[in-house]
Amino acid sequence: MGGSDTPKYDFKKLKTPTLKRLAKEHLAIHELCSRSDKLTYKVVKNRSGVPEVYRITFKVKSIVGIDKDKNPIYGYKHEAELALPPNYPVEPAKCYMVTNTWHPNIKSDGVHKGHICTNSNELGKLMDLYLLVHRIGQILQYQNYHAQNVYPYPDDEKVAKWVREYAEPNDIVNKKKHIYIDDSSLLFDDTPKDPKPEKIKNPPPISSVSISSGENNSKNVTPPAKEEEDAPIKIRKISIKSVRNKPASDGKIRIKRK
Repeated sequence: MGGSDTPKYDFKKLKTPTLKRLAKEHLAIHELCSRSDKLTYKVVKNRSGVPEVYRITFKVKSIVGIDKDKNPIYGYKHEAELALPPNYPVEPAKCYMVTNTWHPNIKSDGVHKGHICTNSNELGKLMDLYLLVHRIGQILQYQNYHAQNVYPYPDDEKVAKWVREYAEPNDIVNKKKHIYIDDSSLLFDDTPKDPKPEKIKNPPPISSVSISSGENNSKNVTPPAKEEEDAPIKIRKISIKSVRNKPASDGKIRIKRK
């Protein structure tokens, strides 16, 4: 979980739309982590009182390397750093793994070691930070990966080749067969023990975030289309309840006549 009280902001004192956006991202990140025993975060750097660099810890099973026989070496705690540039969200967050990772969409070595390919450029302003955190978690779990040497191309071809030629044939991971390294949900599962099939419930959507200025930080996230084998990495649905105020009038135009 987040490990601290819910952050509070006076949005009237935040001078720019960017600072307000960063504050809302902080609230959403905190709520996401509070609904998971697999996610925690800490703020590494602030900008004018709002976070601009996060360290996210993922407590999931993932692959951190391979041995001399090409068998996977597993790890259960992983850290990523997310930095928000000055013109965020026009420019997407910069995402790097701090800990070693073996994944076709994360650079395993070299100058850009740890770089995470999230395809967030294609989503632009629609990629809220909490969605990005959730996506990275599913990448680590191998619930999402792209290993084929076609667009949008793996970030690490060496790992992608291992996935294609060794991991998938040996059913270590296999997207077509729904074989993942970690198939658990990142969010708390409210399903009761030994439920009847018809009563199984999905984890509830993340609730809308209330803010002290009276604004609503609520959005609708459209469920993603069914993922094709070579499609860009996508995430599972997370929804936020939308709250809208009633219009001040009934929408009719009235003209006074003398």
